[in-house]
Amino acid sequence: MCGRYVTPKTSGLVELFKLDELGDDLPAESYNARPVFTPHDDKPPVPIVLESIKDEQRVRRLLPARWKFAPSSSKDPWPTQSTFNARSEGIASSFMWRAGVKSHRAIFPAVGYFETQGSGKSQKRFYFHPDGDEVLALGGVYSWWKGAADSWLLTAAIITIEAPSEARTIHHRAPLVLPPDSWEEWLDPRLVGDQGFVDANAAVADLEVSSLRFHQVAWLDADTERMIEPVDQAVA
Repeated sequence: MCGRYVTPKTSGLVELFKLDELGDDLPAESYNARPVFTPHDDKPPVPIVLESIKDEQRVRRLLPARWKFAPSSSKDPWPTQSTFNARSEGIASSFMWRAGVKSHRAIFPAVGYFETQGSGKSQKRFYFHPDGDEVLALGGVYSWWKGAADSWLLTAAIITIEAPSEARTIHHRAPLVLPPDSWEEWLDPRLVGDQGFVDANAAVADLEVSSLRFHQVAWLDADTERMIEPVDQAVA
């Protein structure tokens, strides 16, 4: 977790997240957003919400990001390790993630997300979603990686927690789902994040994940509504 999720329409996010700016070339909504793994992977970027300080003011933006994190200090924008997720436990002391936790935190807007149960031929996929039509805010971190000729690449990762009770029957990890009243602090780059800050948000996320509904879906790789239909309705 979290390796696939459903992204919402951009139009509904401006008011919801009180956005000041929208980036160029934002991706369309997707039923099958997933990380990119290699430079040749043509999966489009995902939209993330982040804040920065301009003229001493907080500016909240929605920007397209590559869903495979690369720390700004890295010489290579394609780390060999898996960096689309970051475990919340001990994250603030990790060389890979500590700068993000400190002041480069982001939100991945989501309609719902997928989890895999089992392994091999017995693997099953489940879709987690809220009871209503509200948008989920998955907590993450981001990094600006500087390339040649002063070009910049925005990369990001979703933070995961130990899955609570019922959700753990499907998968032992879950995303850091943030309630609306925690968005302000999470995005504020002036608030210096540490392990205690992450742990406190993880405790709240435990309750958020526990409130979600989930059902089994077919094992598909499409960008259509069939991805989220209950398994007895989906057609492979």
